[in-house]
Amino acid sequence: MASFSHFWVLALFLAAVLLASQLASSRSCDGGRVAHDLPSFSLADRKRLDRPALIGKNAEFDIGTWCVPENGTPDPKLQADLDFACGNGANCDPIKPGGPCFEPNTVKSHATYAMNDYFQSHGKNLQACNFSGTGIMTNQDPSYDGCKYPGGPKDRSTTVSDRC
Repeated sequence: MASFSHFWVLALFLAAVLLASQLASSRSCDGGRVAHDLPSFSLADRKRLDRPALIGKNAEFDIGTWCVPENGTPDPKLQADLDFACGNGANCDPIKPGGPCFEPNTVKSHATYAMNDYFQSHGKNLQACNFSGTGIMTNQDPSYDGCKYPGGPKDRSTTVSDRC
């Protein structure tokens, strides 16, 4: 009887190992999520978007997604977001003096550009637009005049699947 129960324990262990290896192989080449395990959005998340959009670094349909600060965010928090984004991988050259996005020279304008660039450079990951609760996602392009914000539907520079 003991060998019979050992058989089932071993069979369950092997089944778990097989299942784990199948799940691991279903991930994309960079460890990103595949379509079936993208997060579902709560009603609150959908209300924060101008209209619901499938977002994520492996999304098959992307109408364009940008990360911007929530209206009414105080300047000290915007400055902290700007400093964090520029210090952690965002390309902040366009908001430096002489850059195409330097004007208007306000904390809000510069933070908006930096937060979005950070979000784009991190694969449009939902967590990369948090900024301690001050960032929100939108599908309305914040670009203006000669200042182009990355993140539009034709902007494939941040699509991870193209690099695999």
